[in-house]
Amino acid sequence: APMVEATACFVPAVRDPPKRAARLWDSGDVGGFECFVKKEDEEAPAEVYRADESDGVTCMHAASNCLNLALRDADTMKFVKYVNSEAPGSRWDVAAEYRVIRVLKKGEKAASSKKRAGGTSSS
Repeated sequence: APMVEATACFVPAVRDPPKRAARLWDSGDVGGFECFVKKEDEEAPAEVYRADESDGVTCMHAASNCLNLALRDADTMKFVKYVNSEAPGSRWDVAAEYRVIRVLKKGEKAASSKKRAGGTSSS
């Protein structure tokens, strides 16, 4: 089932002026960005993801006092790239995920995925 990812992100500028800190976070060079990538076979080798890749990778850079919303499929995984020592401060998140359900129209019946024993159903 699809999921909605909601992340409130806070990255205070501790060591740098706010404009310089924003440029560092936006560059992706200091890490701290959220990535969404398709799940692969567990036997496949791990890859290194950069914020500027576009081949099936979606990245959202850290920004102070922002809310990121993303709709993702079950076969997509999310991770936050580690924050390295050159970052202007820490990254703080408040995150939630919501499962998307289909609302039935009036008179529409839900399709049942459970089969009854013996293949018969009672009405």
